[in-house]
Amino acid sequence: MSRAETPTLLSLDRFARIMGINPVHFSGAVGTDIFPAKGACSDVWFQHSYIGSDRVAREDLARAIANAEEDIARVLGYWPAPRWISREMHQYPQNYDRTVFDSRQNVRGGLKSVKTRWGRIISAGQRTMSFLGRGTLAGGELVWSDPDGDGFNELATLTIPNLGSLSSASRQQVKVYFQDHSTPEWEIRPVKSISFVVTDIIIEFDFWMLIDPALTDTYPDGSPTALDITNPIYVDTLDVWREWNDHTAVSADFYWEPNSRIVPCPSCGGTGCAVCQLTVQHGCMLVRDVMLGLVVPSPATWNATALMWETVAYQSHLAPDQVKLWYYAGEMSEGFLAALDLDPLGTWLAEAIAWLAVARLERNFCTCSGLAAVQAELRAEMSRSDAGGPNWFLSDKMGENPFGTKVGEVKAWRRLSKLADTIPQVAVI
Repeated sequence: MSRAETPTLLSLDRFARIMGINPVHFSGAVGTDIFPAKGACSDVWFQHSYIGSDRVAREDLARAIANAEEDIARVLGYWPAPRWISREMHQYPQNYDRTVFDSRQNVRGGLKSVKTRWGRIISAGQRTMSFLGRGTLAGGELVWSDPDGDGFNELATLTIPNLGSLSSASRQQVKVYFQDHSTPEWEIRPVKSISFVVTDIIIEFDFWMLIDPALTDTYPDGSPTALDITNPIYVDTLDVWREWNDHTAVSADFYWEPNSRIVPCPSCGGTGCAVCQLTVQHGCMLVRDVMLGLVVPSPATWNATALMWETVAYQSHLAPDQVKLWYYAGEMSEGFLAALDLDPLGTWLAEAIAWLAVARLERNFCTCSGLAAVQAELRAEMSRSDAGGPNWFLSDKMGENPFGTKVGEVKAWRRLSKLADTIPQVAVI
């Protein structure tokens, strides 16, 4: 699998598919009869640019994709696919009259809302992982097979027992990681399929997805060479986790500044009172407006018996000064919502991310003429016409788009401008 230290919503392997890049060469490997290194499109990709400085490395690409995703999110007001937002700090909405300290209600008498930085909120809560099992080649949980009978084992199948905590409707929560890892940059994606059969969870992979990343991340010894897919270059152990948004976890923390002039210190007229230290109280939050990202944080405790959040009084008996939030937010494709796809990032947005990332890459992909032509077009500057080159006709509106004036930037904006919502940046009372 192609991975990088920079986590991205658009997986590197899916990027390769969108751009028409050979998936095996993209993973740094070649074959003799299957995926051979022949012709003008024989270049392989390396993990770091210092291994092959004449071409784009996977780490370079991941950073470009991540930057493109954030630029798109800042324009749209929401992330193109779901992600967990942690410890987002906000000033708690204050009364218009600055002499009023205790103002916890809005004009309708309800609790005040806070506008989050990102819209399309799915749920309050925190990312939570639970270990489902480990499969090994030696233990028989990981099996290689040759469905097309060409003599090469191109399919890997992992089978682990379902301990009863998951149903087939939860297959989108099943995540596979390289051994002893559970952070997003180590997830093996996309998998070929996930299915539930009786008491087992069965996961299938294309063979190149299991190439050992330790082999592609080594320092070059002499001239860099490609891995041989007929050699034992694949991992033999995989970890399977369940990943979900835990709404029972704290999703709001409230903070109060020490203010002994308003709340007299009970000791020595002020001596012994804490300074430079905030009072903290845990709580939860309700989503008031999913699209705009308006949430209502409230002090509360989780009742594990009743399975519900129960409201409690403010610890300092005053409206808080600040609030910290945890939530899960982002766009989800129709296929993902219908439980047909495992990846929530829709193709419409995935292509825009790819165009924007390619437009900003400085190094070339490879010597493959077809791929090089695509990259050259996406990187072409439309704000000028060079002698002997193409003549671009760019409207003033397109020339002022927030991404830039390269072909890939303009293409991305033409698509995303149809989605951009006007999100009011106003104080909420």
